[in-house]
Amino acid sequence: MEHIPHAEILEWQEFFMLEPFGEFAEDLRHGQALATLANINRDVKKVRKPYKPEDFTLWVGRKNEEKLDADQITEKLIAQQFKGLKVVRADK
Repeated sequence: MEHIPHAEILEWQEFFMLEPFGEFAEDLRHGQALATLANINRDVKKVRKPYKPEDFTLWVGRKNEEKLDADQITEKLIAQQFKGLKVVRADK
């Protein structure tokens, strides 16, 4: 970063605002695909509210949650998506 002119950094920031890139954008695109798939297959009588991409991403909307390791996050997401099902890990 110390060798990149300030003007170029500003240009990259502006470009990122127009066309997000990197892992965050990839996760959001993945969340969009999963939300679409979940909404196509959801039972609207049981799950009235449609899923959003943020429901399937680890980064968006989870800033204030407690600090969890990757396995705990995965278990929590699975439990949220499949309400009422107990998560049973094969390694335990």
